[in-house]
Amino acid sequence: MSTAVVLLRAGAAVPEQAEARLRDEPGLGAVIAPGECVVTHARLLGWCPRERYPDGAAWVRDLQQRLEAQGYRVEDGHGRLLLQAAPPAGVRAFARRVLRTPLHVRLCSLRRRWRRARFLLRLRWEAWLVGADLELQVSKDLEVAPGVRFQLRPGRSRVEVGPRCAIREGVILRLGGELVLGPNVEIRHDVGLNVKGRLELRGRNVLARGAMVHADDTLVFEWGAMAAEYCSVFDSDHEFDGSAVHVLDQGVLVRPVLVGAGALVGARSTVRPGVRIGRRAVVGAGSVVTRDVADGAVVAGAPARPVQRR
Repeated sequence: MSTAVVLLRAGAAVPEQAEARLRDEPGLGAVIAPGECVVTHARLLGWCPRERYPDGAAWVRDLQQRLEAQGYRVEDGHGRLLLQAAPPAGVRAFARRVLRTPLHVRLCSLRRRWRRARFLLRLRWEAWLVGADLELQVSKDLEVAPGVRFQLRPGRSRVEVGPRCAIREGVILRLGGELVLGPNVEIRHDVGLNVKGRLELRGRNVLARGAMVHADDTLVFEWGAMAAEYCSVFDSDHEFDGSAVHVLDQGVLVRPVLVGAGALVGARSTVRPGVRIGRRAVVGAGSVVTRDVADGAVVAGAPARPVQRR
């Protein structure tokens, strides 16, 4: 994410704290400061070019809607979230909204709701079969493919899914703990999630095709962190003392893992237990991360070593 900020409306000075918060807080896309000036990341301006809007209020409204749809937050100069106004209620308003929506859009929405309902029914049925105590909090706009597979373990499990999340075909969910997905999380094809402890993706996270995430204790992806194709992130490892006892019977070492905001774990790389990957850090493809990575660092190799500082 670019840390550049720009003043889009003249006539008022931008508070320094607005620039600092926009630069340092993950997921904060814009600050509307006192004096009707707007501070935002320079790379996000292409969504709603200011010159296309003769009316400044319409431009601010569209920019806010686009940022929130992509998982960013918009705040005023005092740290308060700016929330969208609720759509008008009533039968007439609902009928107007339906009639203005194209038929193919309504059919896609109907298919998405059907797939979500079928997914939740299958989850509850599997939980009843194995005797699991399953708690579900799933947003109404979850997009889930029909080919998702899952396995529940006996005991208590919890699944929380925020708005605008997507789970693609071929995903395997092994649930025996807490799975928390924030807003705008995308789990792509053939990803495997093995959750025995707590796995938390805080928002705008992407797990690319074939990634494997194993959470025995606590594994957290902060806002905007991404795991590329066929990488492995796990917080546990088997003990091995060299004896003839089977390795699966020798116990497990568990240490929490944190992937910082805006970090990128490259394709076919491995993140070992107990590692903290700093914010905006990049792990090169094919690397093995065995120690902490500093904020903004670029590491590569097996074991991964710093090669560049951004």
